[in-house]
Amino acid sequence: MHAPHLPLAAWWVITAAALAIDLAFWLPVMPSGRAKWKLCTGTAAFAAGVAAPLLLTGGTLEATLPVLAVGFLTPSLMFAGHRKTMRQLWRDHERPGALGDDRKVPVRVWVQAAVVLVVMACLAGWLLWRAD
Repeated sequence: MHAPHLPLAAWWVITAAALAIDLAFWLPVMPSGRAKWKLCTGTAAFAAGVAAPLLLTGGTLEATLPVLAVGFLTPSLMFAGHRKTMRQLWRDHERPGALGDDRKVPVRVWVQAAVVLVVMACLAGWLLWRAD
């Protein structure tokens, strides 16, 4: 079961590339080893959360590849172009008391994140709907 017009091998490559892009974007943003560890475990938890329900109901891992690819790419695209802002937010998050009322995230970041999230959710839904 996979999205139309692409062979299964292509979905494996796309998913691996999406994971590499996700890690290449977020690992340099993370200010500490602890944050990098959280990133990697969160990515693994996402993959397990997508794959587990399908595998438990008798499906195959290949059926999850399109959703995994979209899921891996989404956070990177949501904050593309805003690495500096995200890095500062992570630094502030790691220091107790550093986040104050004066620390605001620019509206354009939230708008970009919302638009990308909606588009990628629609893409994931379409890929699931079109799955064989």
